[in-house]
Amino acid sequence: MLEERRADSSDDQRVADAWQRTWDAATAGPDQLIAAMGLVESGQDLPDISHLKDDYPEAVADLEKLAHALSGTADGDLSILRANANQNPTVAVKLAQRYQQLGDLEKAAATMQEAATHWRDAQLMTLAARGYQRARNYEKSKECAESALRIAGPGWAAQGAMYELLVETESAAGNWEKATDAAITLLRLDPHNLDARWALAKCYVTRAQPDEAWQTLTELGEAATPRRRDEAILWVQLGARMSTDPQFAGRALELMQHWPQDEELLGRFLAVLLWRTTTTQPMTAEAAELLRDASSDYLERFPDSVYFRALDASDPRAIFEELGQRLRREYEDEDRREIREQIEQGQFPLGMLALMNGRSYAEVCVRLTEGPPGFFASDPTSYVWEASAIQAALTRRVVVDTSAAVSLALLEPGAAERLLGFCQSIVTTDQILGDALHAVESLALRSDTTVVWNAEEERATLHVAPEEQTRALRGTLERAADLVRLLPRVARPELRALPRMRGERAPQAWLTAFDYAKEHNAVLWCDDRALRTVARSVGVPAFGTLALIDACQREQTVPLQEAMVLRAELLRHFYMDIPFSGELYEFAAQADGWQARAVATAIARPTAWTDAQAVVRLALNAVAQIVNSEPDHAAAWLKAAYVGLWRATLPSHRAANLEKLSIQALTQPWVSASSLPFLLTGLRNGATEVQSGDSPLMTALARYYGGLVQQMGHPRAGTEFMNLFSHAATADKSAAARIVLTHRDS
Repeated sequence: MLEERRADSSDDQRVADAWQRTWDAATAGPDQLIAAMGLVESGQDLPDISHLKDDYPEAVADLEKLAHALSGTADGDLSILRANANQNPTVAVKLAQRYQQLGDLEKAAATMQEAATHWRDAQLMTLAARGYQRARNYEKSKECAESALRIAGPGWAAQGAMYELLVETESAAGNWEKATDAAITLLRLDPHNLDARWALAKCYVTRAQPDEAWQTLTELGEAATPRRRDEAILWVQLGARMSTDPQFAGRALELMQHWPQDEELLGRFLAVLLWRTTTTQPMTAEAAELLRDASSDYLERFPDSVYFRALDASDPRAIFEELGQRLRREYEDEDRREIREQIEQGQFPLGMLALMNGRSYAEVCVRLTEGPPGFFASDPTSYVWEASAIQAALTRRVVVDTSAAVSLALLEPGAAERLLGFCQSIVTTDQILGDALHAVESLALRSDTTVVWNAEEERATLHVAPEEQTRALRGTLERAADLVRLLPRVARPELRALPRMRGERAPQAWLTAFDYAKEHNAVLWCDDRALRTVARSVGVPAFGTLALIDACQREQTVPLQEAMVLRAELLRHFYMDIPFSGELYEFAAQADGWQARAVATAIARPTAWTDAQAVVRLALNAVAQIVNSEPDHAAAWLKAAYVGLWRATLPSHRAANLEKLSIQALTQPWVSASSLPFLLTGLRNGATEVQSGDSPLMTALARYYGGLVQQMGHPRAGTEFMNLFSHAATADKSAAARIVLTHRDS
């Protein structure tokens, strides 16, 4: 048997020689039977055992059958083995071994499964399960493991090994819910089984349940000590956030010494331990000093590490310059710029922005609800497709994407509840929850001051977010995370269904809902219109929250007025391209105190100009509301109207339409010497944005002056016109004077 282990085969000549010596030395009947069995299995002829027939008739008969079955196995001939596989378990095992030696792992496992089923043998079924696992057929491996447990019954001594195999196969197949159940059962069988404890902790982490994972590791007191690299990384990531032990950092620094040359592991340890110093979790002064020393040592050994690096805080200017250079490189990268522009036009999925910026998908979605370029959720061209998807949602499972969770977080809880209740069955992924929780944690620790690249000034500048905006971002993120946490979830640690993406192991939370919907023929609820378009292109029905509000209104589960309020709330949060309605847009603008925020951004889009006069009336009414109290916002409204009209108009008609807009603005009753500078600023800023020149504005001013001349004559009109420009910039006064001096009566 030792020779067989060394050779890893029963057919090795050394094994045969060892069995021959065993046969020669055997005297008792049982010993001779064992030696004869070994000789046959090692490919030798069956020795004469006729003298044992009287005492061991069944054993001798089985040996003779086995010898006969193995006699025809030379040169790959398995016919006799196959013909007798159902006569003797040993023959079946031998046949499976032969298949395995030939490299056919599936047939080897199938042979063992058939034999185990025939003889109802739990041990054979265990071998079948292991065989299918080696063949990476996890579904069959799980089937055999479960069958072995049923055959053996609850008192089976080897059931722990089978549950361990179930954890392995279910997790390998991506069935993390079942893997978690198997790990729980395995740990119940033996609470001191470290393999079971770590397996369950890994399941919980994969399922975005860090609290349960840490509780599992600490259930018996002190957290279980990591034994391998992957366990060490998991241990420090969980413990840095949850351990209340002041000695935790010291233990972590000591544990690092087991992998002294592992740049990634050491870097990740140091990064998360330094992060711990920013929290309220305790750390001794001695541990803090050791952490500083370890950080310095790491930076000397790995100066170019991408896992952990430091900036010299003693020279703030050098830090700012380094960050500025990095931001400049990113901004000037043509590929990144092109992708960014496509995203900002709603043509590429938002998740690509998360990849580019290294931010969580949830944070990217929430930030777009607070300012331009906005959230491209609405797509009027896909109305029929979305309506069809919503119909499918009445009978099929609906998978909620992060973007939809963010939309629901912006709405009143009761309304969000009714929208969720419209669907027959709702689910999301553990990875979406994990991404949202990471976003909440990250944003809570991040400063409201960031370094950004200023394209106009071509330099890095500091941007300080208003406290109210930061508070709103955090609140929306927390509500979105809470909402996702309450939904039924499935694990999706890797993509399994998307074309050309199968096997992708990188953390791509933004694709997990889409991927699950694709594999399980479900409906995708997503408020990223570009991702919905991609989903439909591969046969996945998809709809957005705005389309669902429309459906609820049609079904009268949401009253007409409430539906408008819900749309207005999304519009106020920079949801772009919502079909224009004077009542809706005015309601949203009024809710924003008529400030030029989301609604102004919306009318700068060409899609809003389905009723040009109504949009102009909205913009001019907004200006009238705030021109005296917030003139800068009044100018911003005029800029938005100018830009939107230019974008929505055919080139041949642009000059005429922009001239009409300028005339309408100039003839408003609120125009005065004090408000005119802001009117001119708004229109000029619009012209600069679209690079149209100021010809339409100058023509409109000349027409306006012409109208004054017709009313009161040239001398008085000139005085009146110049008085209007009394507070204007010098350049504008000069332009007004030229209009007066060059005017010719018609």
